[in-house]
Amino acid sequence: MTFRASRTTGTRPLFAAPDRPGSGSPPRPGPGSPSRPVPVPRTPSRPVPLPGTPSRPVPVPGSSPRPVPLSASGPFPRPAPLSGPCSHHQQRPVPLSGSLRRPVPVPVGRGSAVQAARTLVVYFSNSGSTAALAGIVARLSGGELVNLRLSTPYPAEESSHIEILKEEERMGTLPWLVPDYAGPGGYKVVLVGSPVWRSGLAGPVRSWLSKFDFAGTALALFVTHGGRGGGRCLDDLARHARNGIVDPEILHVRCDGAGGLMGLDEGRIVAWLREVKDPATGKPCFFGL
Repeated sequence: MTFRASRTTGTRPLFAAPDRPGSGSPPRPGPGSPSRPVPVPRTPSRPVPLPGTPSRPVPVPGSSPRPVPLSASGPFPRPAPLSGPCSHHQQRPVPLSGSLRRPVPVPVGRGSAVQAARTLVVYFSNSGSTAALAGIVARLSGGELVNLRLSTPYPAEESSHIEILKEEERMGTLPWLVPDYAGPGGYKVVLVGSPVWRSGLAGPVRSWLSKFDFAGTALALFVTHGGRGGGRCLDDLARHARNGIVDPEILHVRCDGAGGLMGLDEGRIVAWLREVKDPATGKPCFFGL
């Protein structure tokens, strides 16, 4: 593009074309404009309070200092929990008048069996036969089962076992028990179970009996044997259970020596339990069997 010379301006045209971007020549400032740009003052990060305005909002009298949380359903405050007997806000249910706080224990036995007094079933078993019989006795009588354990178990070899039994009988000593057994305190009936060893009660059973006074307690005996019956076990029970009232009936069941019972009939156990009498009243301790 060419320009014609003007009479008043000389070589420069009267109207110059604006500088194009990228032409290489910097823009010329207009008349009266400063040579350098004036810096713009920075905006403060915090709003400047107006004169007379407090720095913190003043709470309205009667309003809560903290904002009320809004509910998820809408812009309404969450309702406060009721202070009355509402079951939703109670941690523990309030029992009704006349109701029981604890459930009534159901007697253990053959369906309708009823237990008149607390019963303890204590036994010692070496091969497992007496333990099996004690479990059935506890189930039918509803008694609490206690297993007597030795501090030093008998050897598994039969000849060594017999030698120890002979030594205990000759020296008049009793074996030491693990002290985790229960005593007869609080029980009206104690059912004692033992294998028949050398025609008498096993040493661990005699050791347990000799530690307590059985005044006012009824005792009944059940034993397992290899074919010779109960022997003198009933006399051993009467001699070692001080002041106890021993029932004359004995329940004896033959075992096979390997933990099994031979010819067991629960009817015999029920008939034996029915003969146990309360020392105070003379009435049967177990009825409903």
